[in-house]
Amino acid sequence: MDILALKQIMKTPPKALKADDNIERAIDFFFKTGVDLIPIYDEQDNFMGIVTPHDIINRYAMNRKIKGRVEQFITADRCRIISLQEAAAEIDMDERITCICDDGKLVGIVRMEYLMDQLKWTNDILKQFEDRCEEYEVIFKNYYDSIYDIAADGTILMANPATKRTIGMDPMGIIGRNIREMEKDKLYFPSIFDSVLTKRETITIVQNIEADRKAIVTGVPVFGENGSITRVIAATREISALVDNLEKSTLIKDMEALQWKLQEMEETAETYFSEIRKLRKGNKEKIRIKTQNSEMKRTIEMCEKVAITDSNVLILGESGTGKDMLANFIHNLSGRSEGPLIKINCGAIPESLLESELFGYEKGAFTGANKDGKVGLIELADGGTLFLNEVGEMPLNLQVELLQVIQDKKFMRVGGSKEVFIDIRIISATNKALDIAIKNGEFREDLYYRLNVVPIEIPALRDRREDIPGLSLNFLECANKKYKRNKTLSSHAMNMLINYDWPGNVRELENLIERLVVVSENDTIYPYDFPDNIRMIDPVYERSWIEKRQGETLKDMVEDFEKEILKDTYMRYKSTIKLAEVLGVNQSTIARKMKKYNLYLED
Repeated sequence: MDILALKQIMKTPPKALKADDNIERAIDFFFKTGVDLIPIYDEQDNFMGIVTPHDIINRYAMNRKIKGRVEQFITADRCRIISLQEAAAEIDMDERITCICDDGKLVGIVRMEYLMDQLKWTNDILKQFEDRCEEYEVIFKNYYDSIYDIAADGTILMANPATKRTIGMDPMGIIGRNIREMEKDKLYFPSIFDSVLTKRETITIVQNIEADRKAIVTGVPVFGENGSITRVIAATREISALVDNLEKSTLIKDMEALQWKLQEMEETAETYFSEIRKLRKGNKEKIRIKTQNSEMKRTIEMCEKVAITDSNVLILGESGTGKDMLANFIHNLSGRSEGPLIKINCGAIPESLLESELFGYEKGAFTGANKDGKVGLIELADGGTLFLNEVGEMPLNLQVELLQVIQDKKFMRVGGSKEVFIDIRIISATNKALDIAIKNGEFREDLYYRLNVVPIEIPALRDRREDIPGLSLNFLECANKKYKRNKTLSSHAMNMLINYDWPGNVRELENLIERLVVVSENDTIYPYDFPDNIRMIDPVYERSWIEKRQGETLKDMVEDFEKEILKDTYMRYKSTIKLAEVLGVNQSTIARKMKKYNLYLED
């Protein structure tokens, strides 16, 4: 176990006593605090050992007396004292308490239950979250009715597979289209969308579908905190035969039957929409960014503080550190979480198109424009959050217009004469030094101060190496699931990941793990599977391994190295016969050495 992994399960020692303190003080401390051990130090503040209630009871059982100095009650039976380096090399998780020291000072305590509790808690949380997400994904994909999630401007944000059965179109083909455009194309009409916006309540109507079919559609408004409608959820069920019979029939019982069907469908739709709202809320509550790095923890705490406000945020950090993830985190914790999060990469959109993409345009604004005009990304973010990624790449002429939008909360579309009022919160991100860009005349100083109300910096991955094991295992699990593999990382491979500097940060780590899962030949990923630029760091790692073991005999170091070779090679081939062939020795030699090192034998 390396030092980083050890620090994750190590706990800070409780208050200590001096060796000459009397035992009555220790007993009083046990009763008042409820702790089950107390560290003991000598006069020079060197750690001597621990005293536990178990030690006191044993002494009392032997002589029926509990008097004297606390140092007399120290026992080695339930305590093992080792250095930080020894613990990192090998630590036994038995029933004893392991006290880890550095230069005579107690730096931490490790017990088996610490690790087990941490693993159990983490696994339980992940399992609950995965199970709930899978349940609702199954409901959404298999629900009989066609379900649409429509933004306040009419843009379709989500559609389930039943859409294909209802209107004959793949759901991915209508996501991003406007519901009013589809009504004009007679895919279905009249649209329920505008009725829900006007009446601000759940409505059910009979709707025409192309090819002279009929359907019942229920529209449910979703309100934001300010009382405005942020979404309309629509559920459509084709009932052509039922409606045709109703139109031809004058019998009251047929009317009653249809009314009952309408009521049943409305109740079903309302239940489903309620579950969707719960799922969205639950997912937001469960969003967590896990880290072991103190600087990254402060970054997350700052995000949590600023999320509840409407202040503009500027996220700073190298490429690949996760600025997009942090923007999502802030939006989902904010009061605007029910509204849209519109993302714009200012460096990815050509300068000639950026203005029309941001502000939209009126019909006939320029040659080649959509005949009906287009809503801009800023307008789509109304009631929610606008995320400007790589904002340092924005052209100067657009910086002026963006500054005006921030100040006035309004703008005009390209080619338009009518002002559009908006309510947005802006989160920006850049890997560019904006102060230098300002000096070079590439970025406006007044816009910088408008965007940089709350600056938040993400540390590079090389500065938070303690997060690399957790990120690597998470990416490995995702890649295994994606490609239906069962790959694991060897200990040497993990050490290489920790020691690499990661110029591409988290994005580079994620891409590398996916590549290793795809191209590595064995179920265990070894250092030789890595690309050359990462393998180059291995000699440094090997030298540090030797330096850490200074003072040990050559025999001990050779035996440990031999054990690692056997263990890693056996994990690859799972056969002593194959091991003997690969390593060029007799099978009996392999069997004898594996027995010596207590390694598992098969065949």
